[in-house]
Amino acid sequence: MQGSALRVWIVLMGLAMLGLGSLAIAASLPAKAQDRASAPSEVEEPLQVQNLVHAKRRAKAATAVAPGSIGVRDPQGYEPDPGIVQWYAERGASLPINEHPIYCHGYGCEFQTPIPISDADFAELQKIFAAHSGSAVEERKAISQSVQWWERHASPLLGGPPRVRGDTQPHRPGQTDCLDEATNSTTILFYLERHKFLKYHKVERPEARGMFLFSHATALIQEIGGQAWAVDMWMYDMGDPPDMPTYAEWSSHW
Repeated sequence: MQGSALRVWIVLMGLAMLGLGSLAIAASLPAKAQDRASAPSEVEEPLQVQNLVHAKRRAKAATAVAPGSIGVRDPQGYEPDPGIVQWYAERGASLPINEHPIYCHGYGCEFQTPIPISDADFAELQKIFAAHSGSAVEERKAISQSVQWWERHASPLLGGPPRVRGDTQPHRPGQTDCLDEATNSTTILFYLERHKFLKYHKVERPEARGMFLFSHATALIQEIGGQAWAVDMWMYDMGDPPDMPTYAEWSSHW
C-alpha cells in the first residue's frame, strides 16, 4: 500500500514540474494572435498593416536581385522586422546581424554560442539554393535544408551531445526547448534573408500555440503573396528535416 501511494506521489510531482515548465514558456511568449485566416481585430490591425509594409519592401528588394545571383556576402541596407528584433530582445539574445550568429541552447537561451559562418560555409548555402530555385515550393526545400545544415554546423561547437527528440535536459549545453529552436531556426532564416537568399519568402517573428502544459513555439516564414509556413525543428533530432506545414495547419494541432 505504501509503495502504491509513493508511486502516485511521484507521478503527481512529475506533472507539477511539467506544469511549471510550461507556465514558464507561456509567460515568456506574447498572447497568441488570432488565426491569420480570421478577421483582424482593432488591436491586431496596426501589426498587420506593419507586416504589409514590410512585405511590400521585401518584395521590392527581391526583384532588385539579379536573376542569376544567389546570396550576397556583404549585404547593405537590410532593415530587420521590428517583431523579430523584439523577439531577440525578449530572449536576451543578440540579433544575428554578423557572420557569427548565436545559437541558443540550455532552454530559454540560457547558453548563447557564436557560430562562425565562413566563406566556405556561405558557399555551401549557395549550393543549396542553387539546387532549389525558381519557385516558392523549391525555395522552401532550400530553407529546410539550410535549417538542417545550421543544426549540424552548430552541434560540434555547443559543448554537449546533440539533442535527441523526446529528451528533457534543461541547463545542459547542446539541449534545446522549443523557444531555443524557434530562435535558432529564425536565426538562420534571418541570415538567409539578410544575405538575399530568399526571393519568395520573408521571415516573421516566431509564433506560439496552446497554453500551460501544451505551449509550443515555432519559427515562421511568409510566402510573398501567399500563406504563412511554420518551420518547426523541436520535435526532431538535431539536424533532421524540420516540420514545415502551413501556419494554419500548425496552429490547429493543439
